[in-house]
Amino acid sequence: MQTLILYEGFEKKENSTKRPSTGTTRYIQGILKEPCSIMNPVIKIERLPNDVIPGNYTYARWSQADRYYFIEDWVWVNGLWEVHMKEDVLATFKDEIGNSTEYVLRTDSTTDFNGEITDTTYPATTDVQTETVGYPNVFTPNISDGCYIVGIISGNSTQTVGAISYYLMTSAQFGALKNKLLSDDNLITMGLAVLDPSSGALTPTITDMSLELLKTMYNPYQYIVSCMWFPFMESLIVNKTAVSSIKIGWWDYPLTGYRLYAQTVSLAERNITFQPHPQANTRGSYLNYAPYSKRSLIGRFGIVPLDSFSFKIGDTIELIYVIDLITGQCRVEIGRIRGQDFDLLTDKHFLLGVPIQLAQVGVDYLGTAVSALNIVPQAISGAISGIASGKGAVMGAITGAASGVYNTIQSSMPQVETSGTNGSFLTANYETYSVSQFFNIVDEDIAHRGRPLCELRQLNTLSGFILCAEGEIDISCYDNERKEIVQYLTNGFFWE
Repeated sequence: MQTLILYEGFEKKENSTKRPSTGTTRYIQGILKEPCSIMNPVIKIERLPNDVIPGNYTYARWSQADRYYFIEDWVWVNGLWEVHMKEDVLATFKDEIGNSTEYVLRTDSTTDFNGEITDTTYPATTDVQTETVGYPNVFTPNISDGCYIVGIISGNSTQTVGAISYYLMTSAQFGALKNKLLSDDNLITMGLAVLDPSSGALTPTITDMSLELLKTMYNPYQYIVSCMWFPFMESLIVNKTAVSSIKIGWWDYPLTGYRLYAQTVSLAERNITFQPHPQANTRGSYLNYAPYSKRSLIGRFGIVPLDSFSFKIGDTIELIYVIDLITGQCRVEIGRIRGQDFDLLTDKHFLLGVPIQLAQVGVDYLGTAVSALNIVPQAISGAISGIASGKGAVMGAITGAASGVYNTIQSSMPQVETSGTNGSFLTANYETYSVSQFFNIVDEDIAHRGRPLCELRQLNTLSGFILCAEGEIDISCYDNERKEIVQYLTNGFFWE
């Protein structure tokens, strides 16, 4: 006789290790129907108690085989009930399975998953979120708050680039320079005019030229070769020496400023961070990376896409601007900060300085000389023409000479010229922004699909859905039972 333990109302998944612990049980006796299989036995019940309704019992344990079974059907044959069963290998060998250590790919254990593993189980949607964050501007768009780098031809400076000395000036100091060069005092300094002590009038040293004509021909900027405006205060430049006198050409001027003794300066924008993917906190940090998140920096250097695999959320991004104070060129180094280390991610070059146009007065001296020389041949030509035509030689000479005099006057007239061109102030107005685009993923079914783990784990330390890589297990059982267990482990099962 065989003993069956019948379980009433017991519910479980097919691929689960769950065993019955509570509920109504009934012990009944029966005999095996030949031929008989351990994995798929059929037991005939000689006498079923009147209060046992076969349809209420769907799970059983065969005591003699020490195995658990799903009841597939109750069949009435020749006045007897036959119980057709199929072995539940996961419940039968639950202890052996739980004690085994396997490489677990996915698990339902909420505290046992690796959020940094990309989970392709759940596809992304076309629902894209964009977040833009602005950061304090290390530069200023206001002209009065910026500074000027002025290149001056000066012979006595030890800090020269060729024949040019470079000075750093504030807006006020640069204004004082312009006022000084265009003042009447500067004409005296350069020896172009003298001050009459008695009358207080200014008189040109060239006696046959009026003061007004002298000013139209005077070029106050002839020794200034360049001027560049930068969108930051002079206090940010440390490689400088304060001066109270600036030599411009041959003359010393009581002007203040700073003599540069380094051509470059470095400024930094710090504490730039990116926002995490809105689902990363609950679904996994892998969503902070491509293709689920796209990140870029926008600033005066343009748009710079950043590889999201080059940094992690929480890392601080720093922008270091290395500025050439002479040419205005700037190289921005974009990198991440971890501890005391700066890891360069990318760099860009752009023009940060704004060239400032300088006006000056110029005279075409070469044209004047050529025009003056033209007077003689024109006069001779006029005289010869006059003799040949029977006219007086003087008449033709005067006509040619008048033309030559006119050309000389025309070429000698002073005209305003410019040195360089004004640059664009747009670059200084740009602030730095971090832009993040997030692609949301569909809802998850963690109870039936789990989350990535990819670690060696003892199976009974986990819970819920488990998916193993190989499923090879050392266990004492029939070969068909082992194959069925391996199939469950590699297709996914539930530890319950």
